[in-house]
Amino acid sequence: MADPTRAGQALSENPRPDARWPSAQARPEDVFLAWLLALPDDADMAEAARREIARLDRAAPLDAGPERLRALMIELAQAG
Repeated sequence: MADPTRAGQALSENPRPDARWPSAQARPEDVFLAWLLALPDDADMAEAARREIARLDRAAPLDAGPERLRALMIELAQAG
């Protein structure tokens, strides 16, 4: 159930989802897209992806979902 206290908040007010998200059922592509859309307009996307890769690496070993998310981040980092 959605948290009514969070309904309608602009991205600038709460740039990252709360700690309960992503759930175990969230697809890595959805997590990646939400992360990407939460970046500031002037963000260096490749550098931000490299920071997320490092964060994921500290959490290793990764299950299949986070491993796929890491692969998406690597693609973005290499494209930048």
